[in-house]
Amino acid sequence: MRIHRAPATSDARRLPQLASSLNNLGWRLLALSRFEDALVPLNEAVALYRRHVESPDGHARSLYNLGVGLGHLRRHREARAAEREARRL
Repeated sequence: MRIHRAPATSDARRLPQLASSLNNLGWRLLALSRFEDALVPLNEAVALYRRHVESPDGHARSLYNLGVGLGHLRRHREARAAEREARRL
């Protein structure tokens, strides 16, 4: 993730790599049951996909992972909203 953040700040073409790295980090934290920690990179990935990246597949994966983390934290309304948005993509 750190490798992609610096170039992405000056070159918008690098934002897909940053968003993907953030999603991957969040997914790994979910796998370690670090649900609160996972929400930080997953929220950032979703925000990047929403604003800058034309990748519906990556955006949907990030939303799905975010929903999983929110569900584990019993934030079910937010999890359902993420799931609905992922399905629309």
